[in-house]
This record gives sequence, structure tokens and C-alpha cells, in this order.
Amino acid sequence: MDKDKNLISILKEGDYQKFKSLMLSSGAGSISEHDEVEFFKIAPEAWKKRYVNTIWPQPASERCMMISGSMEVLQLSYSMWGFWQENVLWVFENGSVAACLRVLRCLTSNPGEDVEIAMLHRNDVDLLRSWLEKFHSLREEGERLLAESVELQSLKSAYIDYTLEKESKRGSD
Repeated sequence: MDKDKNLISILKEGDYQKFKSLMLSSGAGSISEHDEVEFFKIAPEAWKKRYVNTIWPQPASERCMMISGSMEVLQLSYSMWGFWQENVLWVFENGSVAACLRVLRCLTSNPGEDVEIAMLHRNDVDLLRSWLEKFHSLREEGERLLAESVELQSLKSAYIDYTLEKESKRGSD
């Protein structure tokens, strides 16, 4: 890629017109992972929105957004492209609870058993409640983990409370 068409150099120049041209050119497909991650760390919101409206972010860039990007850009990226499945699992295994909650807010469908188990291993009642508000139940393996793990007793209690509350609402309808 020409030096004058490098994403980071265009960003540092603050030349939005060159940036828009880059997004529309074939050069957009040759942006390195390093440059893309750096872009998502320092670019203004409008630039990030334009980027995710045009290009599916690479896995490392998506992780950067999951950890420290704005909720608006993260949601836009998810609605445009979905998330890399390995990144959803990664954030539930390695990210902060706050990052997990951010990703969870974006999801429109259950990301699967591996992610659910990773979420339970976080042993965070608020995260479990948010998960249940979103997906309404746990899978069989998740329920089994709660039943068998002494360390997850507070989650088990929260899950039982949620289930009983759900049943009582159903009974009063």
C-alpha cells in the first residue's frame, strides 16, 4: 500500500476525505491487523463507524472494540457483521465482567454452550442475571455445572430464584 494511503498516516493527518476514499478503494482490503487495531484504539468515533460500515473488522480489532471501544461502535459492528465466535468465547474467558456485559448486550442469539460455561466460570451473579434476562435459561450443561460445583453456589441460588420468579409470573398470567 502506498505510504500516502496508509490508514494510520491518513488518521494522523486527520484527512477524512482520504479516509473515505481508502474505505471505498481496493486498498481497504489490505489493511494490516496491526494498523487496524491501532486505528480502533485512537480513531474518532465517526471514523470507526465509517470503518465498520465498510469493512468487517479482523479478530484482533474486534477484541479491541469488545474491551475498550464505545458501545455504539461495538453494536454497529455486531449488527453489520456479527462477532467472530472465537472472540465471544475469548471475552467471556479473559475479558472483564464489564466487557462480557457489553458483548452480551449486543448479542441477538445464544452464543453456545462453550460461552455459557465460560460465563458461569466467571462466578458473577450480575453477569448470570443479565444472561438470563437475555436468553431466559441455561442449557443442560450449564445447569449441570451449577448443580455439581460448590464454588458456584451463589450462581445456583440466583438461578433458582430466577426460575421460581419466572414460574410465579407464568402462574399469575
